[in-house]
Order: sequence, then structure tokens, then C-alpha cells
Amino acid sequence: MGGALSSPFTAEEMKAAVFGLSPTKSPGPDGFHAIFFQKAWGIIGGDVINVCLGILNGETSMRPFNSTNVVLIPKVKNPVLIQEFRPISLCSVVYKTITKAMASRLKDILPHIISLCQSAFVPGR
Repeated sequence: MGGALSSPFTAEEMKAAVFGLSPTKSPGPDGFHAIFFQKAWGIIGGDVINVCLGILNGETSMRPFNSTNVVLIPKVKNPVLIQEFRPISLCSVVYKTITKAMASRLKDILPHIISLCQSAFVPGR
């Protein structure tokens, strides 16, 4: 179980993470949607994999991909107060790819390490 967390990430995991992203969700600060990465994978896939694996292996800085745009979404019609908005962060596809790959590994382990009394983050509880 612990080996899955400490083993190096693979190119296949990065590709699966990119293609597991919702294609038309809001883009991050760079303006690119996941569908761009998915459609142009034959051209840019190798570079995306190298960047993601470099970040995960500590060889590449996450700084260029770590900025987000915060957008306020109204909770009610004609909002006036700040409490009537919900903030969301719009992250880059590279950021989403890395977090999706990490979450994919954790999803198989979390049910074994989270108490049976806790229901958050464990599907089916």
C-alpha cells in the first residue's frame, strides 16, 4: 500500500490525468482549456509529461504553474453582500494534471487509512 505513494509517477499516469480532466471547464491564468491539451496531445504530450514528471520529481519548479485566478460566483440573483458570492480558483491544466495524478493514487489508499467513523473523502460512506 505505501509503495504506491512512494513509487515514481509514470508517463501513463500523466496522460490518464490529462484525459481525465473535464475538457471545457474554465481555463486557468494561461487561458488554455483541457481540451486543447487533449486534442493536441500528439504534438505536446511529451512536453506536458516531461514538465509534470519534472515537477513531481523535484527537478522543475512549480512556480510558473502555481498561480490561479480567483473568481466570485454569485450564490443568489443580484448579489450585494460578499457572503452572497462563492469564490473559485481557476488553475492551469498542468496544475490540475499533477493534482489529479496524486489524487488518483490516494483514492485507493484513503479508505484504509481514514477511520470508519469519518465519511468525508471516502466514496460510499
